[in-house]
Amino acid sequence: MGYELRMRALRKKALSLFAALALVGWALGTLVSADAELKGLAGIELFTSQGCSSCPPADEFLGELTAEPGILGLSFHVDYWDYIGWEDPHAKKALSKRQRGYAQVFEKSFVYTPQVVVHGMIETTGSDAGSIRQAIKQAAQRMDTSIRLHRTKAGELTVTIRQSSHPVDALV
Repeated sequence: MGYELRMRALRKKALSLFAALALVGWALGTLVSADAELKGLAGIELFTSQGCSSCPPADEFLGELTAEPGILGLSFHVDYWDYIGWEDPHAKKALSKRQRGYAQVFEKSFVYTPQVVVHGMIETTGSDAGSIRQAIKQAAQRMDTSIRLHRTKAGELTVTIRQSSHPVDALV
């Protein structure tokens, strides 16, 4: 399967994941009483590990980013550093597999920590704040998705996700 087809196939997963996580986090933090719309949400995935000496600054920066409006930060602990003696209690094989999937899509022959993937579209070094902020800006220019929340009088929550008519290179 070619790069473009992999990107398209994975795009729907990315949007669904970010939408679901955004909704849960947002709805829990701000109980949805009527209608609300989220636009410009940036999903930031940090691949990190407790066994990685370069990761603490990236972990800290992700914490700073998630305090900003419109940022959904996800910290994914990978398990491939566990072999050096410190086993990361948060690491999961599935998260390492997820990162390897990104490596394939981005046509990289390796994975590394700390790595950031912005909105499933752009990858960069997780400890490079300037590069991450630039990737957020680039993703925002390419992304045209809105998430609408509506709470009925009966208490049901309806979610509507609208995507632009032009294809977006996103992945998950």
